[in-house]
Amino acid sequence: MVRLTTSLEKVFEVIKLLDDGSARTKGGDAIKLKEIFSKIANNKGENLDNYGFDFEVSITIKDGLVDVTVFDNSEEKKQAKVVANAFERSTYPMLLINEDGDVVCLNKKLRELLSLDFGPKLPKNLKWQDCFNLRQQKRLEYVLEKDRTIPETGVLVEMIFNCGIDECSLKIEKEYLEDGHILILFSDTSKVKKAKEATNYLKNHDSLTGLCNRTLFEESTKVMLKSPAFWPLTLILFDIDGLSKFNNMYSTEEGDLLLQRVAEHLQDSFSNGVLGRLGAGEFAVLLTRTTERKSYEAVKDFYLVFNKKLKELGYEVCVSYGLATKNDIDTSQNELYATAEGRLIRRKMLSSASNHSAYLTSLEEALRSRNAEDDSHSQRMRRLIVDFGYFIDLVPHQIDELELIAALHDLGKIGIPDSILNKKGPLTEAEWEIVKKHSEIGYYIASSIPELLPIAKAIYSHHEHWDGSGYPKGLKGKEIPFGSQVVAVIDAFDAMISNRPYRRQLSPEAALETIKQQRGKAFSPEVADNFIKMYVKGKRTS
Repeated sequence: MVRLTTSLEKVFEVIKLLDDGSARTKGGDAIKLKEIFSKIANNKGENLDNYGFDFEVSITIKDGLVDVTVFDNSEEKKQAKVVANAFERSTYPMLLINEDGDVVCLNKKLRELLSLDFGPKLPKNLKWQDCFNLRQQKRLEYVLEKDRTIPETGVLVEMIFNCGIDECSLKIEKEYLEDGHILILFSDTSKVKKAKEATNYLKNHDSLTGLCNRTLFEESTKVMLKSPAFWPLTLILFDIDGLSKFNNMYSTEEGDLLLQRVAEHLQDSFSNGVLGRLGAGEFAVLLTRTTERKSYEAVKDFYLVFNKKLKELGYEVCVSYGLATKNDIDTSQNELYATAEGRLIRRKMLSSASNHSAYLTSLEEALRSRNAEDDSHSQRMRRLIVDFGYFIDLVPHQIDELELIAALHDLGKIGIPDSILNKKGPLTEAEWEIVKKHSEIGYYIASSIPELLPIAKAIYSHHEHWDGSGYPKGLKGKEIPFGSQVVAVIDAFDAMISNRPYRRQLSPEAALETIKQQRGKAFSPEVADNFIKMYVKGKRTS
């Protein structure tokens, strides 16, 4: 600030004061205040050049003297310039508008995001709408509504900008300034969003294979089960048999490589499905709008090809599977998983590489200890029944169940005394009644093992006759479980072509003739006819 005191007469010799803040000489030429007061200052030995061009002047008259005060505003202007530079160079996109929507200024970062071709100097009458596309305008209009309250955290809107190759979404914050202007700040949430997505990805995916973890997979299942648009929805469960043994034999690192190979092959085979790793060697696939039979067709290539690869690599493991399909609203998620898991375990029971095979092995050994002939009879029946299942085009889980029924249909003989079971010659009527109990005993044993519960009724009914003359319940026709119908034919055929203590074996042709004669009596006509066709066809092609 500069203060100059001089006489009133001296001032009026130089200047005539006007209300508008300018000055005129006696000759009427307009002169800037700075020039006038520079003259006054020079008369007093002062120099205003050091104060720049930005100043205000206050003139008061007291006791015949004129007090001239010059206020230097250059420092405030410098500070304003610093602020303007900071605004312009900020890494945050910023926009300043007035109450009428005119752009007061927008910084370099925002101009780059909007691909605007002008610099800090704005075009005349530039409205903020002129800077944004229609989609962006709608987002900003939402934020700029007069009564719109924006929380301290700002409001995240779907506002997309081209950020080089990628796109970024910005959070918008607004602030009303004292002069009535509105400051709009855009903060880039893309990095935060990407970091959050990365965290969520790690939270919801298996770190070893990159597949969905159990939590995410089950959530996906829950969503798809509720929407008919995804039905038929098929759940396929896979499990690596012998994984623990493999890790012990080689190493956990080699086991991890095996798991990654399984995951990669699943991704190749089921590229349109939802894939997950549920546990150590457990994997799962969801197939939408896929029937059970089509799902089995999709699994077939994976199952056969990949197990073959494992054997070629010398790995003593194989991959078992079980699947279930939801076709209507009545099937719950628990039911879908339980069905698929049950079928998986029954398949594993038939796999020598799986620990679950111990169930079947122990039961078969118990039978073998009572009657050695039953073991060879059971093995022959298993081969025949699997061939029959493929011949009539059953799906794999049905064939698995038939094979288990064939292996365990005489399970109840464990409870029959040796003296009766191994008796040479015909049985008495009382002894025969005891033998008949083996169906019921077998049923109770199978029912006590959850994995065998689905085949328990077939074990119970495998001596029922089509015409109702069988035992233990005297069931008739289609009242008899399908598995029992099949076992009845194949059991009788193998018994007829095998030597027994009380009679000689028959030729296959004679046995087939007997089955033909008993169709509609002891045997299901359909099953009997198909078995004869299969056997004759197999004999011709062998």
